[in-house]
Amino acid sequence: MTSSGLISLQNHTFDLHSPPGKSFAQRFKVNRGVLPLAGEHPKAYERRLTRDLMRHSIDMRERLGKTPEIICYPYGAYTKLTEQVVKSMGFTGS
Repeated sequence: MTSSGLISLQNHTFDLHSPPGKSFAQRFKVNRGVLPLAGEHPKAYERRLTRDLMRHSIDMRERLGKTPEIICYPYGAYTKLTEQVVKSMGFTGS
């Protein structure tokens, strides 16, 4: 599919696209998509978001041979800090 050039696969998070509660893998608490948890320290949020997006990007690179350049926020929800983290990671769009 992707070799046709008509389709590109991008990042939608590894495990941050579940509804509020537990991640799909039941590994940790999550808010709605990539939103910070209530009371979560900004540095902790940055680490959690970065770790998740990197895991998905590495997985895509290993499986498909391409690193995603764009992030699609689950539920369309994000904050200014989310945008800063995503930009610092080298994503070119959201």
